[in-house]
This record gives sequence, structure tokens and C-alpha cells, in this order.
Amino acid sequence: MTNVWLKRALWALAALLLLWLLSWLAVPPLLKWQAEKQLGQALGRGVSIGRVDFHPWALELVVSDLVIAGAAPANPDEPLLKLARLRADLSAASLLRRAPVIEALELDALQLRLARTAPGHYDIDDLIARFAPRPDAGPSEPLRFALYNLQVRDTALRFDDRPVGRVHTVEALDLALPFLSSLPAQVDVKVEPHLAFRLNGTAFDSGAQATPFAQARAGDLTLVMSDLDLANYVGYLPAALPVRLTRGKVSADLALQFKAPAGAAPSVALHGKVVARDLAFDDASGAPLLAWKQLELGLRDVQPLARKLSFDVLRVEALQLHAGRDAAGRINLLTLAGESPARVGAAAVTAPVSAASATPPADAAPPWQIGLAALELADARVSWNDAAVKPAAALQLDGIGLKVESLQWPVQQAMPVSLVATLRAQTEAKPPELGRLSLD
Repeated sequence: MTNVWLKRALWALAALLLLWLLSWLAVPPLLKWQAEKQLGQALGRGVSIGRVDFHPWALELVVSDLVIAGAAPANPDEPLLKLARLRADLSAASLLRRAPVIEALELDALQLRLARTAPGHYDIDDLIARFAPRPDAGPSEPLRFALYNLQVRDTALRFDDRPVGRVHTVEALDLALPFLSSLPAQVDVKVEPHLAFRLNGTAFDSGAQATPFAQARAGDLTLVMSDLDLANYVGYLPAALPVRLTRGKVSADLALQFKAPAGAAPSVALHGKVVARDLAFDDASGAPLLAWKQLELGLRDVQPLARKLSFDVLRVEALQLHAGRDAAGRINLLTLAGESPARVGAAAVTAPVSAASATPPADAAPPWQIGLAALELADARVSWNDAAVKPAAALQLDGIGLKVESLQWPVQQAMPVSLVATLRAQTEAKPPELGRLSLD
């Protein structure tokens, strides 16, 4: 009897080894042939695969050198997508779940090229039309899947925006996502995603920790970016804006904390620092309007859901503001705001009446609470050109130093203020003082 069971075990082991051997030999060429054929028909593009490897004993699939051709005839020599390597660890639980369960997925050296050929048109319009839902299609069932340990390494994206004449690039994109699933999970899952890349040469880095399935859900998200050049995105601003951004760079080091405890209202808190360097704005005619060397704002405890905004010091260095009045009496700053002197005067008269008559509803949300530790202006200058007087006036208030502490809304206490400034005439050489202002 023992020999019979031993023989059966040996035959089963031999059959399993034979099945593994056949799978190892037959699956790669069969999968390569069918994948190229089916993907090519589905996309309407040429698809090629360099190599497919399958390890049945580990349920590991490796696809190398996947290429999807670009749109013909626009980009026949530039592939839409290239992927050096894809590795997937499949799970036998897929049979029990009756849905794909992937224990690990790795994508290495992915390259994607896209182009906007005209306003509202892209070089993938054919793909968008192919996969757009049909008007007569009914609601579809949600996709059931489970994906663990996703890693995307050394990805490059290139977007050629031809209408505005700019090419945007994302380089060295690395993404780690330990868990992503539409299948139910009743366990605490510790998620530590990470995302880092360079956008048009500017480095971004982020990380997060969260327990989304715990009873007291909480998480932390960080974002760090350095000197994002805003000049690359000026072409996307609406042409109807009364001001024009001409240059500037933005950096940020932020941390977002969120909590969603059971039976309590969720909370979101933002901390960190934002810096804007060398920003300059012109008005619609191209005349200089506003510029500064550096603006730095600290975020102490910003809770938008609780309507509480607490900031650290707002410091602005070397601010320059160009204000003026033309011969018709129009002030440029009021014109930018869409106001005329008559409208401003009317608003000043009617605003107190409307405010007094307004009655907040009984279930109104609590009022906003806004606090700023201090406002600081260092070496600021305000230029004033007045063509409504004869002779025309050209003055400047320079060397402005302003510090206001403990700014709050609603106002609850006195706010200490100190101010120094010097009044001069606008000339190329430094003119003598016309007056000095000091307040402390």
C-alpha cells in the first residue's frame, strides 16, 4: 500500500515538473505572439515585445522591451511608449478571489511621449476615440483587483505642447505604492508611498505614511520642491487676466496631516514653508506693476476644515510696487480691480448699510479664524506717477521697513506696528530726501 502511494506521489511530482517545464517553454512565445497581436488590434498601433520570460514555480512574469508605435503619419519614428522591463509576481489567490491578485509589480525605464497638436487635440486622439464609452453603454461593474508592492523606477515623460511652443519633461520619476486594491480588506494596512521626480528640471520629492483601514484613520503626507520655474507655465494663464506673470520661482517644504477618527469630524492640518523668489508682474500693457526679490511664508497650523488658519511670519524682501494715475484720473491699481472712483465711493457708502442689515442664519458655520505672527517688509519701494496734476509728479517711497505683529481676524488685541520710509523724487541718480516717515 505504501508503494502505491509512493508511486502516485512520484507520478504527481513528475506531472507537476512536466507542467512547469511545458509552461516555462511554451508560455513565453505564446504570450509574446498573442500580446503583440491583441494589443496591436486594440490600440490600432504597432506593438512589439523583445522578450517574455515566465517562471511557473514562482508565478513570475517578465516582459522586456515593450514598444507601442506613435501616431502615423505625425510621429511614425517616435514611439508613444517604451518600457525596458516589466516584472509581475502573480498570486495563486487569484483563483480563489476570481480576480487578479498581484503580489509585486515593477516597471523599469518607462518612456512616454505625448503631444498637443492644436487646442483641444492630441496625438492620441485615435486612442481616446477607441476607448471612449459608447453613449448606449450601460453602467459597468467596478474592476476587481488587488495590487501590492508597486514600484515604478526611472520613468521619463515628454509632453510637446505645440500651440504654446513648449516641451515639458518629467525625468527620474520613482513611485512606490505598497498597496492598491478594490477588494475588501478588514485589516490595518501600513502604507508608505513615495513619489519623486524632476519636472522641467525642478526636483520634487514626497513621502507619506497612513493607516487608512484602522479604526482611527490618520496619515502624514510630505511634499518638497525646489525652485519651480513659473516661466514654463506662463502660456497657460488666461489671456483675459489684467496682470501678466513674467518670471518667478517657487519652492515649498510642506507636511499635511489628516485624521478621520470614528464618530468624530475629520481634520486636516498643513505645516511648513513656501518661498517665492524673483517674481515679477506686468499690467496688460506690459508696464511693470509688482515685483519682489523673495517672499517667505511659514504655515504654523492651517486647518481649512475647521476654518482656522494660523501662519508664521510673512516676510517680503525688496518689494517694488508701481502705482499711478493717468490724465483722466484713473488709478492703475483700481483699474486692475475693475473699479472706478465712482464705484469705490458708492461701495463705501452702501457697504455699512448692507452689513448692518445682514443677519446670519441660525445654522451658519463658525466664523473663520485667521492669524499671522508677523508681516515684515524689508527694503520695499512704492513708485507713484501722477499725470493728473501739472506738472506731472514722479515720486517714490523707498527704504520702506514695515513690521506688524500678531495680526488676527477677528481682531482681539492691539497689533504693534513699526514703519520707516523715505520720500524722494524719481531720478536716475539718488536724489535728496523730500521727507522721512517713522512710526513706532
